[in-house]
Amino acid sequence: MKKLAVPFVLITAFAWVGAIISSGILESLLIIVAIIISIFALPTAWTIITIYRNKWKVEGRKGLVHLVKAIPSLVLLLLAILLLFVGGRDPDSAINSYHI
Repeated sequence: MKKLAVPFVLITAFAWVGAIISSGILESLLIIVAIIISIFALPTAWTIITIYRNKWKVEGRKGLVHLVKAIPSLVLLLLAILLLFVGGRDPDSAINSYHI
């Protein structure tokens, strides 16, 4: 499970990025795929993060424990910033620029 978690999360991230930068049918397809993959990727990533945090806590690596504990908060902050920049675009602006 540990070996599949990182590629699974990366595939999910690529699906979301592809959905953001594409349009039309491809965008709809990538959004559906990204949502379905996210349902499995998020719990998998959370489980792997918890496994490593517990492992490093037992080994006495306090710095790594604090870093791993901060990862979910950092990801949430990154997603909020991404939502502000990408979510603020007007989808009709490209259509309106082609009208004469």
